[in-house]
Amino acid sequence: MTWAEFNEAVVDLLLTDGIRRGRGVEKFRDRMIVAGVRDLQRNIPELRTTPALKVYAYGDLTTHSEGKSEVGDFDYESTRLLDIVVRRLPTDSNSQSASVYYRPKLLLTQDYYDIVDGGGRARTNSYPGRIAFNSGKFYSEPALREDESLSILYNTEKNYKPINACTEAEKAEETRLNDDAALAVHHFVKYHFSKDIDDNQKLASSNFELFKNIRRSIFANRRELVATESPTIPEVGGAQVG
Repeated sequence: MTWAEFNEAVVDLLLTDGIRRGRGVEKFRDRMIVAGVRDLQRNIPELRTTPALKVYAYGDLTTHSEGKSEVGDFDYESTRLLDIVVRRLPTDSNSQSASVYYRPKLLLTQDYYDIVDGGGRARTNSYPGRIAFNSGKFYSEPALREDESLSILYNTEKNYKPINACTEAEKAEETRLNDDAALAVHHFVKYHFSKDIDDNQKLASSNFELFKNIRRSIFANRRELVATESPTIPEVGGAQVG
């Protein structure tokens, strides 16, 4: 389903409820559709972007604190970290027979100074290192060795634009959204119509509960499905008889 098709589906559901449901407040409606999708993405990981992997090798990062720590670029909006791994490859000098993996401790953003000002310990199984993210950068220690690489697995929320502000290419972009998501978002939009425009708090509360119930159902169903980067629809009825 493209972004334009998803918006059309939401509007179709709003219009079946009668009277106005968006007429005269189209820009507000379009922004609430975006807000509803953002809420779904924050609660349903499968609706976010496909997990991506960023790998940094020795020499890719900027050294800090006299070579005891390093700084790298990681500037992705609305990012969720899925895994952080340092891999030490086997070489003649380290006498390893196989790769060894370490998972650095993730510090809070405000604690990145502990890495910048500290460091100096060698990476071991009992001390896998530390890493913190702040303002489009990450800070890690100890510094990578020549036989090490740092891998960061992450996904992001797709930042959709209101349909009235989209280019034709953006309207035609494929999404991870479907009719169930459209049904949920239509209740989210109705919630804001009732709350912010009609001042009908009882109806607003009812629509928000319906939105949460559908969101919960989507989460449960998506969790049981195998994710794929390029979804395809399997052929049906292609078998030959006799």
